[in-house]
Amino acid sequence: IPGIKLHSDGSTFFYVRGGDKDQNLILVDEAQIYNPSHLLGFFSTIIPDAVKDIKIYKADVPASQGGRLSSVIDVKTNDGNLKNFQTWGTIGLVSSKLAIEGPFKKDKSSYFLAGRFSRLKWLVQDTNPDIETFNFYDLTGKINFKINKRNRFYASFYTGEDFYEVESNSGINWTNTSGTLRWNHLFSEKLFANTTFFASKYDYFLLTDISKNEKWNSHIANVTFKSDFSYFKNPENMISFGILIGGNNFNPGNLESDSANTVPSASIVSKKNADEFALYADQERKISEKWGIRYGLRLGSWTNRGESFEFVFDENKYPVDTISFAAGESYNNYSYLEPRFNISYFPNSNASVKFSYNRNVQNIHLISNSISPFTSLEVWMPSSLNIQPQTADQIALGYYTFLSGSEISLEIEGYYKYMNHQIDYVDHAQMLLNPTVENQLVFGEAKAYGVELLARKDQGRLTGWLGYSLSAVRKKYNEINGGRPFPAFYDRPHDLSIFMSYDLTPRVKLGSNWKISSGAAFSSPTSFYYYDGQELPLFTERNNDRFQTYHRLDLDAEFRLNQPSTKFEHSISISIYNLYGRNNAVFHNFNKTYDNNGDIVIPGNLFNTNRIYTHTYLYEVVPSIAYNFKFL
Repeated sequence: IPGIKLHSDGSTFFYVRGGDKDQNLILVDEAQIYNPSHLLGFFSTIIPDAVKDIKIYKADVPASQGGRLSSVIDVKTNDGNLKNFQTWGTIGLVSSKLAIEGPFKKDKSSYFLAGRFSRLKWLVQDTNPDIETFNFYDLTGKINFKINKRNRFYASFYTGEDFYEVESNSGINWTNTSGTLRWNHLFSEKLFANTTFFASKYDYFLLTDISKNEKWNSHIANVTFKSDFSYFKNPENMISFGILIGGNNFNPGNLESDSANTVPSASIVSKKNADEFALYADQERKISEKWGIRYGLRLGSWTNRGESFEFVFDENKYPVDTISFAAGESYNNYSYLEPRFNISYFPNSNASVKFSYNRNVQNIHLISNSISPFTSLEVWMPSSLNIQPQTADQIALGYYTFLSGSEISLEIEGYYKYMNHQIDYVDHAQMLLNPTVENQLVFGEAKAYGVELLARKDQGRLTGWLGYSLSAVRKKYNEINGGRPFPAFYDRPHDLSIFMSYDLTPRVKLGSNWKISSGAAFSSPTSFYYYDGQELPLFTERNNDRFQTYHRLDLDAEFRLNQPSTKFEHSISISIYNLYGRNNAVFHNFNKTYDNNGDIVIPGNLFNTNRIYTHTYLYEVVPSIAYNFKFL
C-alpha cells in the first residue's frame, strides 16, 4: 500500500514514510517481532492463514503504542473455532503448512495451532551447489477461555527459525520467539480493561565453524507488562489510558564456541540492560455533527542498568576511559513527552478530512551498515550514554471518500516528517566484535515528505486496489558527504502498485499483482585510481546513483475441486512470480572485466583494463503449485 516501500527481491524488509527498517514496530498478539523476514524474502514470519486482523498505522498512532518512529503493524492471530473442529493445510513446492483448531468446550473455550516449513533449497541449489541447508519453519498457537460474561483469557505464542549452511562449514541462523498472556475484564458497561504480559527474543548467529559450534551471536530480548483501560463516558466521548513497564536485554555481538581456546574470558562487547516505563492517555470526542477531535499524551522513561561497561570518547571519538556498572545499578535516564493530536471534519456521510500530528521516540536501534536484502550482522543496541533516543515529528493531512454511485473508496494523504538523532556510520565502519562500536556511529537528521493515493474496491466479483506515492527522503550528517543532504537508500520517488482479484466462476479465482517503482539510491564510484599496483574505486558522493527501475508482475489462480457446502474442501493454487522474468538488480558491480575466454571475472592485479558494469539479480520466473485442503 502507498507509503510502505519494499527493500528489494530477496527480502521482506520494508520502509515506511522515510523511516529506516528498524523504525517499524511489528506486534503479534502485542509481543514484538524484531525480524519479519525469512530467507529469500518470499515469506514474512507471519503465516497469513493464522491472521485474524491487521492494523497498520503510518501516522496518527494512538498513545497506547510507542517505541518506533515510522509505523505500527498490529497483528492479531486467530482465536480458534469455538464451535467445531477444523483442520486445514497446504502442500506446495516452496512451503507446506498445517493447522488445527476447535473448541475445548463448545462456545466457551478454543485452541488454534498452525505450523509451516519451507522447501527453498531446490530454488537456489542449481546456482549455489555448495548449499547444505536452506530452510525455515514457523509455529503459531493460541488458546482462549470465556470465563464468564465479564472475563476472558488468552494465551498465545510464536516461534520461527531460519537455517543457511554451506559446505565450507559456515552459515547463518536466526530465531524469533514470542509469547503473550492477555486478560480482558469488563468492569461495567462503560469501563473495559485489557491487561497483557508478553515477552520476545530475537537471536542472530553467524556460524564461523559449525563443527566446533563456533559462532558469533547477538540477541535482543524483552519482558513487558501492559494494562489498557477504555472508559466510554457517553457515545460521543471516549477516554483511553494505561501503563507499560518493561525490561530489555541486549547482546550486541560476541563470539561463542565449544573450544576453550576460542571463547574470550569475558565479553568483548558489553551486554546491556534497560528498563522502560510509560504512562499514556487519549481522549476522543465528537464536537458536532461535522467535527471530531482526538488528543493524547505519552510520558515515557528509559533507564540503563548494569551489569555493563560504557566507553568514554573524546572529541575525536577515541576511547579515553571505561566506566563499569554493577548488576542492577541505574546509570543513565532519558525522559520524554510524546503528544498526539487529530482533528476530523465530515462534510457529508461519505467523506472526511483529517489532520494529525504525532511525536514518536525510539530507544532501540539496529546497528547495521549493510543494505543487503538478506539478514546480515544484526546488532540491536539501546539508547545509552553514547546513543541518544531517535525522535520524529510528523504532520499528515488526508481526504477520504466513497465515490458516488460506485463501490470504490478513495484516499489521498500528504505528510511531512522530521527525524532527529538518526544513525549512520563512518566510512569503512568496523561493526563485528568491536567493543568501541559506538565510535563508528554518526548522528544527524532526516526529512521525509510525500503524497499518497489509494483507490480500493472491496465488493463484487472484481476487487482490488491501486496505490501510488510520490515521496522523497533526505538525510544530513556533518561527517558524511561533506555535510550535504543526500537521498536515503530507500528513497524511491515514484511507487505504483496494482492488485486485482477476480472470481471467474464460483470455483475459479484469479489474481494479479503488478508493481513498479523508482530504483533505490546507492553510491557508485566517480572514478578509479591505482595504488600499490591495485586499481581502487573513488567515491565522492553518498548515494549519487540509482538502481534500474524496479517492476514485476505476479499471477495466481485457485481452482476449487469440490462443490460448495461440503465437509471437505480442497483446491489447487498455481502462481507465477515475476511472470515476464524481469532481472531486478540487488547488487551492482564495478570491478569486473573479461578474461581471455570472454567470461566476466573479478580481476586480480591487472593494469590498463576496461572495467565493465554488471549487476546481480536473484531469480527470473518462479512458478509454483500447491494443494490446499480443509476438513470442516
